[in-house]
Amino acid sequence: MTSPALLVAALLIAAPLQAQIGSSIKADERVVLFDTAAWLDEEAGVWHVPVAGWIFEPEEDSTTREVLMREFADVLDLPEDSIDQEIYRRRARAFFVDNERGKRTPVRVGSGVAARWVRPGRSGRDGHFTGELLLHPADAAGLLAEADRNGGWIPTATQPRRGDGEVFTGQVQVLPPEGGLLISDIDDTIKISEVRDRQALLERTFLRAFEPTPSLASMYRFMATDDTFAIAYVSSSPVQLVEPITAFLEEHDLPRGEMHLRPFRWKDSSFFNLLASSMETKPPVIEALLERWPRRKVVLVGDSGEHDPEIYGEIARAHPDQVFFIMIRDVTGEDPEGERYLKAFADLPDWRCVVLTDADLANAAQMMEYAAERRSVTDPPSSRIQGD
Repeated sequence: MTSPALLVAALLIAAPLQAQIGSSIKADERVVLFDTAAWLDEEAGVWHVPVAGWIFEPEEDSTTREVLMREFADVLDLPEDSIDQEIYRRRARAFFVDNERGKRTPVRVGSGVAARWVRPGRSGRDGHFTGELLLHPADAAGLLAEADRNGGWIPTATQPRRGDGEVFTGQVQVLPPEGGLLISDIDDTIKISEVRDRQALLERTFLRAFEPTPSLASMYRFMATDDTFAIAYVSSSPVQLVEPITAFLEEHDLPRGEMHLRPFRWKDSSFFNLLASSMETKPPVIEALLERWPRRKVVLVGDSGEHDPEIYGEIARAHPDQVFFIMIRDVTGEDPEGERYLKAFADLPDWRCVVLTDADLANAAQMMEYAAERRSVTDPPSSRIQGD
């Protein structure tokens, strides 16, 4: 006769994990699942499959939030009719949602028989939550096979929401230990933002369709054809813009990748300063990426409008065997041989650091094709990638 304890254990194993855990997401709340990247800890022999997201209540009919959105437009010196523009309402609304603290939702990683469930921790004050699967390679085989069938990506989904059963979806990219990794800024790198002009920046952020920088967009599309190369976006843009930025990537056929945006809370002194400052937030994120993939050759791409040259130069000096190439889009008109770049790229080989105008970037796809061919070679490439 089967013991009651064994019977209960068998029922728990057979039952769907989401039924055991339960979701606390209500019918008037939303979940945004962020793009993440899975990585293999070769020393421990364990795959890390992270999930991350944001739980909030939109409160679209809130009178209080309507007033706040009007005041927000006024504080930012946006045109008086901004509140009536759908694009402003859609983007600004994310800054006035009711972030849900202490919420929990199971997240399914993969589909079919390969699927696994993650139980993230409870959401924090900003509504954000994280969780992680830890799998030995044999246990991860089903998910890795699914990624191979889907261009390196695994779908993720929340448990159906209480009340209406809506499911929120995302994806995890599987990045093996070797290959290339392009770490890219967003504002004024792949998306024209005019960060140095406060009013232009705010209008491009809240009132205008996002516009790609043509040559870099073309280069990134080319890189996406190489399945050994991956992209991670590290930006000072506030995380509240994650959905319009993701839509921008899709609209312009730019490759998706793990996205690291800057947390924003209203205690920050200035929205403009939030966008403009990156010296404190970018380096630890990039360092963590290099630590996860120590055998990938890294290309750092940014622009001259903020601190990308200084940040990238410091990181390249600390990781000379990993950082293969630095490319800066010139938006300031400074002399590439001037004091700023001589200091930023001090002690680095000249061929590894290029500052290019938009005219120079017309050949970006050719340059990156050659760099990809040479990424495992230590000898300097020919002058055709030096911007001569």
